[in-house]
Amino acid sequence: MRLTTRRSQRAGPGPGWIRSRLTYASVMSTLAVFGVLAGGGAYAASQIGPKDIAKNAVRAKHIKKNQVRAKHVARNAVRTPKLADGAVTTSKLADGPYWRLGGNAGTDSASNFLGTADDQPLELRVDGTRALGIEPALFGAAPAPNLIGGSPDNQVSAGVHSATIAGGGRLIIDNPASANRVTDNGGTVGGGARNQAGDGAGTTSDARQATVGGGQGNTASGFGSTIGGGVNNAAAGSSGTVAGGQLNLASGSATAVGGGLQNTASGDSSAVGGGEGNTASGFAATVGGGADNSATALAATVPGGRGNLAGADYTFAAGRKAQAVHPGTFVWADSNNFDFGPSRADQFRARATGGVEFITGITSTGASDTGVFVSPGGGAWQTRSDRRSKRDLRPVDAREVLRRLAAMPVSTWSWRTQDAGIRHMGPTAQDFRGAFGLGQGRRTISTVDADGVALAAIQGLNRKLGAERAQRRELERRIARLERRLSSRGEG
Repeated sequence: MRLTTRRSQRAGPGPGWIRSRLTYASVMSTLAVFGVLAGGGAYAASQIGPKDIAKNAVRAKHIKKNQVRAKHVARNAVRTPKLADGAVTTSKLADGPYWRLGGNAGTDSASNFLGTADDQPLELRVDGTRALGIEPALFGAAPAPNLIGGSPDNQVSAGVHSATIAGGGRLIIDNPASANRVTDNGGTVGGGARNQAGDGAGTTSDARQATVGGGQGNTASGFGSTIGGGVNNAAAGSSGTVAGGQLNLASGSATAVGGGLQNTASGDSSAVGGGEGNTASGFAATVGGGADNSATALAATVPGGRGNLAGADYTFAAGRKAQAVHPGTFVWADSNNFDFGPSRADQFRARATGGVEFITGITSTGASDTGVFVSPGGGAWQTRSDRRSKRDLRPVDAREVLRRLAAMPVSTWSWRTQDAGIRHMGPTAQDFRGAFGLGQGRRTISTVDADGVALAAIQGLNRKLGAERAQRRELERRIARLERRLSSRGEG
């Protein structure tokens, strides 16, 4: 910029003479010299340009406190190469629109800010390298800038708005393409390496609002999908989630994989909690964990175990190699390495070669007290009937029980829920309750009570027969005596 002067009526030094001497004077001192040498004339601030000041010419000793003000210096006139280190400090500057290291007071966010006033990006650098970039972008007419932190290799695709990459960077040291990416609007990558939010299909809105928290090699490519972390996981379905783990896939809509290794939730609204090699491919199907389990039908469930299959609607399979292949079946299989499944729909089937036990009551110390069990290899239920588990024992009039049993109606009948050709025999619960007053209600008969009545009736019958046998023996003795008397009289 050419230095020009605006002289007063009095003659004074010319511009060339003044320019040669600016190398040893402060800006404001030079202005003062202008005034003196020019005979009191004033020079406009815009007359001093960057070409008029030699490199490192202006030093701290040349500038008095509050001496340099914005109106005295032309725009872009003073640049860092023109100033020696430490030449300008806050004490040398008059109060004005600049940011202090110790903070500013009385700022107005509408007019005071750090940043750009045009459509150019803003960068914060460390050691000359971008550490944080803010790129301008629009969502319609609304500003929606992208925030890119971490490695300078982290990228937001062209045309994307409202994206965030908080940090992280390359996975492979010599491969810039192994850094983090956001390819769709509103995508977020928290950190890690080689993570991607968006499907990278070229459009920017089909996989929007996808999120990867961290880890490496993870891709959230479904609309609203989320990956918490881990390694090489993928959330490809809309609103799908993979919390972590490795090589897991949530590919259906609203699916979830909690973690583990190589698990897949591909049915809409399906879930795999964890484990390894599990698949939930039916709608609303669930695998809790374990290994090599599959829930492939509507609302099918495998809570865990290994090699189990819930392969029909509304099924449940657990243990080892339980195969619930008929609708509505519940299958439990023990540790034996053999397939085990139901024979028909809506069946409960369990394989427990170590026995089956149901505990319905415990002691104050938590010990088993009441319940039923089938022993290993056994074929009948056994009821716990320990004397120590009972109280208020009372004797029974066995002959009275026999009398009541003899009076109680017993009939054959069919269940309404079974085929009419299937017949059963026994009393109704109401008649049993009326005869003996046993049990918990008028609609049930406990096998314990039925067995007890039968045993008491047998005792009563035995006593009755014993009495009858005694009577018969007495009659036989009396008959024998009579016969002997008759015999003796006949001989006489």
